[in-house]
Amino acid sequence: MFRDRFKSEPILNYDYLYKCIKYVHMNPVKARICKNQADYLFSSYRGYINKDFLDDNLYREIFQNESNWEYVINNEINFNNNFLDEKFSLEDAKKWLEVFSNNAKNNYPQKDFERKMIVGLHRECKLTLKEISKLVQMSYYNIKKYIDEENSFKK
Repeated sequence: MFRDRFKSEPILNYDYLYKCIKYVHMNPVKARICKNQADYLFSSYRGYINKDFLDDNLYREIFQNESNWEYVINNEINFNNNFLDEKFSLEDAKKWLEVFSNNAKNNYPQKDFERKMIVGLHRECKLTLKEISKLVQMSYYNIKKYIDEENSFKK
């Protein structure tokens, strides 16, 4: 059976955008190509650090203001340095849940919000169904139902 090698998801908020930027810049470090992301010659990392963008509009679109740039550069969004493909700690999952709730609660009906929250905790935070159940105080079986429904949509 073949599996998708890549996945594509829309970036719906700035925290996730900043985490994606960090993820891309940390890939050479994770792959042990270099010890520091600034040492990798084929990276845009130094451009981010020095605010050396080819297009000033791109810089403004990504960061909006100086404090957001500092927020990313100083790694305040690092969720304890987790990579996107690693499991979050329970504390980091709580932070993720808070950000998600603030950004999504008013955008979806309750049932859709719950489903997206559960699926996000499972896919993005890599939590087990049991961990999600404890975190959001929902039954294991309801959580499993959401995950199974989501998996059936992908087939």
